[in-house]
Amino acid sequence: MRHHKLPIPISLLVLVIAFWMTACQSTPPTPTAVSTTAPTTQSPTDIPTLAPTEPAPTAAPEEVTEPQPSAGLPLVDDFETTDLAAGQADFASIGYVTWSDGSPASVSTVVVNEGDPLALPEQTGPTTVLKLDTTIKAGGWGGFTHAFASATLDQWLTQDWSPYAGISFWLYGNNTGGTLFMDILDNRGEGSTGDDAERWTFPIPDDFSGWKFFEIPFDSFVRKDIGNGAPNDGFTFTAIHGYAIGGVGAVEMGTQSNYVDQVMLYGVAPERPVDISFVKTDYLMREGGTTTINLLLNKPAAAPVTVQFITLEGNAAPNLDFTLPETTITFAPGETAASFQIESVNDTLAEGLEKTVIVLTNPDGAVLNPQSRAILTIRDDEDLDPGMLADFNEFPPFLATDLTLTTLPLAPDADMAQPGQVDTENILEVTATGAGTVTRLFGDPQHWTNQNALSFWFYGTNSGQDITVELFDNRTTTTADVTPADWTLVWSDEFDDPAGTPPDPGVWKPEVGDGFLNGLTGWGNGELEYYTAENATTDGEGNLVISALAQDDPTLQCWYGPCQYTSSRLITWGRLEPTFGRIEARLKLPQGQGIWPAFWMLGTNLDEVGWPQGGEIDIMENIGKEPTITHGTIHGPGYSGGQGVGAPYDFDTNVYEDFHTFAIEWTTDQIRWYVDDVNFFSASPDEIPGGAEWVYNHSFFIILNLAVGGAWPGNPDDTTTFPQTMLVDYVRVYGAEDSSERFSATFTDNFTGWHEITLPFADFTRSAVQPPTAPDDGLNLEIWGY
Repeated sequence: MRHHKLPIPISLLVLVIAFWMTACQSTPPTPTAVSTTAPTTQSPTDIPTLAPTEPAPTAAPEEVTEPQPSAGLPLVDDFETTDLAAGQADFASIGYVTWSDGSPASVSTVVVNEGDPLALPEQTGPTTVLKLDTTIKAGGWGGFTHAFASATLDQWLTQDWSPYAGISFWLYGNNTGGTLFMDILDNRGEGSTGDDAERWTFPIPDDFSGWKFFEIPFDSFVRKDIGNGAPNDGFTFTAIHGYAIGGVGAVEMGTQSNYVDQVMLYGVAPERPVDISFVKTDYLMREGGTTTINLLLNKPAAAPVTVQFITLEGNAAPNLDFTLPETTITFAPGETAASFQIESVNDTLAEGLEKTVIVLTNPDGAVLNPQSRAILTIRDDEDLDPGMLADFNEFPPFLATDLTLTTLPLAPDADMAQPGQVDTENILEVTATGAGTVTRLFGDPQHWTNQNALSFWFYGTNSGQDITVELFDNRTTTTADVTPADWTLVWSDEFDDPAGTPPDPGVWKPEVGDGFLNGLTGWGNGELEYYTAENATTDGEGNLVISALAQDDPTLQCWYGPCQYTSSRLITWGRLEPTFGRIEARLKLPQGQGIWPAFWMLGTNLDEVGWPQGGEIDIMENIGKEPTITHGTIHGPGYSGGQGVGAPYDFDTNVYEDFHTFAIEWTTDQIRWYVDDVNFFSASPDEIPGGAEWVYNHSFFIILNLAVGGAWPGNPDDTTTFPQTMLVDYVRVYGAEDSSERFSATFTDNFTGWHEITLPFADFTRSAVQPPTAPDDGLNLEIWGY
């Protein structure tokens, strides 16, 4: 991927509208201390989630021996009449089921007699309790769910808990230092046939031994996203599908037995406020059409209720792709439904699917329900041109040398409008004061043998200068063919720009939001940050600075409510996509509980095969509660999440005190991890589970991000300070020396205004300047770039 500077004389302002190719065809422990103290209310940032790493796998339930839900309320479970059976309702396991990160987990009942070491405080006579056996390592998890089931164990039943204030139970702890928790399984999606029940969770520090009584108000539970596509419509209480109790290992909890008894509801529910929500969270419209967005109050209000809305992240832009009505919506007294319409702009551009997030804001007379965001998707009615290489609707994946690239909107009534232009389009402005190059490189070669020309629109200034277009054809060798000892630097970003400069948009694309638009709220890990483009800039001292900030902007909504933090996540997908080589970065890491910096890679086929089938290579991850340790890991099918294959590296000192170099050397049959040039771990097909697939022999893209909170790091606490920063001195890629054979064609800027340039491949000739090892076998149209 070496970028060769070619001697093309450019001293002008160039405006390029589009490139396209012209087709030529188409054992129980003895209890010690006993406590009856109710836990204090935890804040939303204290909650654990089940997902161990990014992204979260779905834990497969394991059937155990025989259940029935308690028939009466407020008693939910006393385990006197149940045999802990499990059944199946469509695609959901119901009854008593266990789950874990793959480690052993089981439930059974135990009869405890008065005076036994396991007896509850003030117990008289025998009682039956549930016993949960788990083995939970650091970063692991396990527990059980009671999904309320019919007597025949083939229907998932619900219970109405809305009249009650909270839930109570006895729980036996082992003082492991880990975290136990209770989840409540709230409503499911309409027509659901699987377990997409919305989880509400309460964390219980395992800092006690023996029995302890818990009485937890429902308003102390907070939502937990486990990546199961659950509704996000608030704690509804009227259709409770069950509850779960388990543990998550912030530390090694080990092999243990926990016991549970007398799960009951208590108290009288408080008056709950009027809230506003979207009726659903996805709206689809065709280009040029109209869609109705429906809003709902959970109950009538005596006075008028108003709410406003805005649109945030996404590639659909207001006024260009859709138009909005007045942004204040009013519910009259007594009404519970309101709506507004959005119209799509019918243009002639081929744009594919376009999306934006609609966010409710500034409610008056009510509060926002968690379901206060919805995704609007516009389905284009123009077919994408399969020969299109770049149309500049977003910043192109171009590498610029000795010139500046900018994308600009061009209205159809502008003086520079293209002939026949009817819609506002983006153009590329290329500004140079001398010779310079614009380069596009492909991670895998493109085969252009079914095409006969390269074509684009060019805005001439009649300068008389020659413009050369060069194709990078087939190679003699690729990185897979060369031993690491012969790799050379093929690309780097040294971040030497002036302070405040965003990272090069031709390489680094910022992802925006909390994952909602990607269908991965909390980025699959229960993370708390909202990613923005603005949280990554250079410092003027040779570093890129990725900043995590505490924030209180109420318009930024996350899966748990108003976003508490912002940060940045940069990807090179579609821009820089290496296949094998040494991938290296020099980083200075942040610190603090709940802080999670990462330098990692995902397969470029992610959108085709999904995760983890596309593969994940974590070059460096660090969690703040492990200040001396970083991790290197791979995730693939059958060994993802908590079962990823990897190893830690212990610095024996705080890693955040200085810069360190993190790298992998990646070949077809092995990946080696390095910290400051020390090889601390290697993985090959022999190290992954038997029968699992090695999914790393294809192109990957690079990710730099700084997450806040989540299952693995835990969430920030009172010791965490902000801002936190990850400094990136450089990112470098090493591989085989570029050996692409060059072919070039030239045109002259001898005209004024827009002109369509068509360069037949037959007119390209072998360039005079070639890489030393380039082949000499003619133009094969196996194109590695241009």
